[in-house]
Amino acid sequence: MSTSESMTAKNTFDIVRPFAQQISERLDVQILGGVGTAALEDPRSEIDFYRGEVYTPTDIYQSSLRDDGTLRDIDVLLLSSDPNKVAELEADLEQTVGDDLQREVFPVRPYTIISEQMARPFGGRVLRTFVSDRYDSAPGSDEAYIKALFPFAVPIDPTSLIPWTVITADGTRIPIPNPGTTITNYTNRSISGLRYKDTDKMTRIAHSMLEIAPEMREWIMDGPGASQLELSRLIASLHTPGQANYPLVDGITVNTLTHKQLRDSEHFMVPAMPGLLRYEAVAMAAFKSRRLRWFEKHDWIVTKWHQYGETRAAAIVKNS
Repeated sequence: MSTSESMTAKNTFDIVRPFAQQISERLDVQILGGVGTAALEDPRSEIDFYRGEVYTPTDIYQSSLRDDGTLRDIDVLLLSSDPNKVAELEADLEQTVGDDLQREVFPVRPYTIISEQMARPFGGRVLRTFVSDRYDSAPGSDEAYIKALFPFAVPIDPTSLIPWTVITADGTRIPIPNPGTTITNYTNRSISGLRYKDTDKMTRIAHSMLEIAPEMREWIMDGPGASQLELSRLIASLHTPGQANYPLVDGITVNTLTHKQLRDSEHFMVPAMPGLLRYEAVAMAAFKSRRLRWFEKHDWIVTKWHQYGETRAAAIVKNS
């Protein structure tokens, strides 16, 4: 990946604007992270909890380059597993954003991936799975989608997928996830939990949101975000088991589970798995979680990943 020596930093809000204008009325597309988190982080932004809107200051700015000089990405959630819709959205993203940001569309994954993981819980697909994803539910299920990171899966409350809107000074409307969902997304995306590089950012967002809209805590803890918070707790329990009041982010704590409790969890993906194999499945996930947390503590490793690994590891990043 190129560095800041060969690229000029631009404002990501300017880069994203044409794409946002194309998707502003769609309920099945949201921009993850990026401009959304920048808007939530800025203390000058005005947040309307009941309307689900975030109004940015006129001079809001987010560099298209990270602090380490690598190109920032634009991650787009598509609430569909239809490959034709995925291809159309990828084409729109390429046409409007071009190479000014690293582009990635994250569709809902087909349930066949979950089926394969359950059938081969120690196979290659599971071994290379380090990130959670949204999946179609099993045929006949009452839920539309689940979120899973082997060996755990939780249902997604459909109301948690209702987008919020970032509104810039020029009137551009950018669909983003509910800020409560943003918090749980960051705490259950990786098998390592909240990544070290995102800790300060999420601390600021959580502090700001819970101060401006105390109702958001209930939304996360006991409302539409509760199942996603449970996945965050399960993942945190892999690397920090059996701890009371473990801080996921500022203002949101959970009691993590012991590894025995993880093996007995109702959210364990393979309920018919024998006890010894459950032990091995949780132990393998815990090993991956702890090792990845160690790697993520080292900035030079993270930088090399952004420069050389991220674009070459689609099977890991996209659970493909």
